[in-house]
Amino acid sequence: MKINYGPFSDVYRGHGYFVSFGFKHGWLLFAFRPRNWHLYFTKLQWKPAMRAYVGPFEVEFFRVKP
Repeated sequence: MKINYGPFSDVYRGHGYFVSFGFKHGWLLFAFRPRNWHLYFTKLQWKPAMRAYVGPFEVEFFRVKP
């Protein structure tokens, strides 16, 4: 398992901090955006991933089928 963390910059949705866990067949990402809050669920068009925005928190799940 590979772990990445740190601040990130996103002009459209707001800046924040993230922690991601890389697995053999995908990853799980948790992000915190203290200034911009959202409430929605989306499927990304450019990769087979799902994202959920709940308040200042973001969760992204990506899995590649072996």
